[in-house]
Amino acid sequence: MKRSVIALLIVALLCTTGLALAEDAGIAAEDFYLMLITGPGQLSESWHQMTGFQGLACKPEDFAALIKKTMDFSDPVGSNLRYHEALSSLGFSLEGEMGWFFEGYPSAVEILRYGDVPSIDGQQSLSIVLLRMGGYRMLAVFLRDDAGWRLMDWLYADDFGIEDTAYIPLLTRDDGSPGAWLLMEAVGHGTGCYVLIEQWYNVFTGVYEVKYEREGWDNIGMGDGGSYWYALLMDMPVKDMKLPAALPFTRWTSCFWMNGDTNAADAMKELARHITTGQYAYDESTASYTLRD
Repeated sequence: MKRSVIALLIVALLCTTGLALAEDAGIAAEDFYLMLITGPGQLSESWHQMTGFQGLACKPEDFAALIKKTMDFSDPVGSNLRYHEALSSLGFSLEGEMGWFFEGYPSAVEILRYGDVPSIDGQQSLSIVLLRMGGYRMLAVFLRDDAGWRLMDWLYADDFGIEDTAYIPLLTRDDGSPGAWLLMEAVGHGTGCYVLIEQWYNVFTGVYEVKYEREGWDNIGMGDGGSYWYALLMDMPVKDMKLPAALPFTRWTSCFWMNGDTNAADAMKELARHITTGQYAYDESTASYTLRD
């Protein structure tokens, strides 16, 4: 089935911040709109990217069993301590500036098995241990080659507004060439705004490579009695979770003024429109995607 990503996007993710910036600086609605849509935004970072983590010899089953032993719903304080002790026993430091990454403790543990996936170095097996943390999930990414299983990375995964929190879709190349990407969804929300973001995480490089917004909206008042709506329509077709060598996309973004009577056909006036085209291109030497204009 063809998976066509066609969506309305809120360009200003931080509604209240955007409103304050626009009003304080006296920026015209059209200029503010153009300022907000100039790029796809900053990609997330994994534990590997933030710390340089190079992996730990460990089987997914053994790791899941270790974490499950820490869980006790009748003793949340003890569960928190035992969870951190378990991570420390594996060599993960919970001290210093990176200690925030492992805050909290899991309420459930699941293993997601993806089987063999093609890498530059040949077939490798991929599994994820999913920890439900109450409002979000932690993903421990495992790969197995001829040397055995290794815990390669940690990722955050959103829970709010996500349709299926029990599974992370996997994207691979349509011609069977090397590469595998986890499709990570996240939701940003607030008063008058919403956005559903997708990022693609390369399981072999440990890097988020692709980011785009599937749907969203924003309503920002500019102090003149009107409301300005910023919306983006994006089309990036992907068929059967298989990726071509080039992923072209088109984004249509509009800025509208509304006089408060949202039911009248003439109450909305388009002030500005912006169209962006580009593509994410596949690099055979690294089995990765990069953004090109």
